[in-house]
Amino acid sequence: MNVSRIHPWLRTILSLFLYVSIYYLLFRDIRSIALLVAVIVIHEAGHFIAMRAFGYANVHMMFIPLLGAYVSGKPGEVHPAKKLIVLFAGPLPGILIGMVCAMIYSRGQQHLLYQLALMFIFLNVFNLMPLAPMDGGQILGIVFPRSGRWIQTGFILAVALAIVYYIERSKNYVLVLILLLLANRLFSVWRRRDSEEATNETEPQVGLSRNEKIVSCIIWLVAILIPLQTLYRII
Repeated sequence: MNVSRIHPWLRTILSLFLYVSIYYLLFRDIRSIALLVAVIVIHEAGHFIAMRAFGYANVHMMFIPLLGAYVSGKPGEVHPAKKLIVLFAGPLPGILIGMVCAMIYSRGQQHLLYQLALMFIFLNVFNLMPLAPMDGGQILGIVFPRSGRWIQTGFILAVALAIVYYIERSKNYVLVLILLLLANRLFSVWRRRDSEEATNETEPQVGLSRNEKIVSCIIWLVAILIPLQTLYRII
């Protein structure tokens, strides 16, 4: 038996046990915990499968109590377009599942489907926000290199406007926290020193084509806006 293959899975199981145990001690709601774990596992499984498909080495999943989970691996020589697929492979399946649950709920009013729709859509859309170290923050760094601060600024502002629109329609002022996080991200984009940018510009890097950037941005914005509109209809 190959011990090196057992250890990552053993760490995953132990971290999952710790994750569930802490949530149970705090909330005592095993059903909600089970739903949350299912949403997170589906999200991370998307990353995991995509990483394995593109030849990432040492791929494994870890749960972090009170925060979530992550899948890590060594990409090696992987084109940025494939890295984007890996990042989108986590939130997109969960968003689609959440929207299906929302559509079925709107017809039958089953509370379980309502919970699933909220969890799948909110957690995965939040993960697409252009904030480090979430998927959206990593996508931003791949699609728009550090030197493209004006483009990054425009995209962050577009996402912020979408959140403002949703807050105004739904009256869900908790999402103001996301606006504060976006403002912090925007501040970090503009406080980088010119010398740091010049260093990055001189380094040879394989980048995305113009069409790949456009397609990525369209997918990114649609994956944020449409699910939020779906949430607004069922809340």
